[in-house]
Amino acid sequence: MKLVVIYGPPAVGKMTTAERLGVITKYLVFHSHLAIDLVSSITPEDSGKVYSDFLFRIIYETIEFACKNGQPGLIMTIAYTGSEKQKKLLKRLKALVERDGGNICPVKLFASMDELKKRVVNSSRDYYGKLMSAEELEVWMSETDYLSKMDISESLEIDNTGISPEAVAESIKSYYHL
Repeated sequence: MKLVVIYGPPAVGKMTTAERLGVITKYLVFHSHLAIDLVSSITPEDSGKVYSDFLFRIIYETIEFACKNGQPGLIMTIAYTGSEKQKKLLKRLKALVERDGGNICPVKLFASMDELKKRVVNSSRDYYGKLMSAEELEVWMSETDYLSKMDISESLEIDNTGISPEAVAESIKSYYHL
């Protein structure tokens, strides 16, 4: 299985790109906010380590299930910050997909701050409870290492400031031969 991991800051277009890539590759899309919403619905806000351990277990087991059931490819999104827990999860995912001859395909999306501020207020973001204001975005970006690259494999990096999601998806498909 090929596991495409699309990462970058909030409002960069991870999910939009993943959906377009899913259409042209026929890969299924696993949106991390589905797991976040599930875990958030049953754990207290201050549960810290318990919350993140459970969240990452659900993400891992979901991808493991896809591998075991013969999915040729899967696309996931993550707001990667370079945390040790995220690094550990991604190393485990890489080992999982490579165990059966698959590959992990990291894609780092980035855009100018002005563009992110325009995108963050898009009403489509409200459905998943995502950040919805330029102020929240600036706080998130000041508190995280959103420029961090995944160290599990070389990432394809795309500045999608002035590029359509369809063109970005085509670039990913071509680069990784999906």
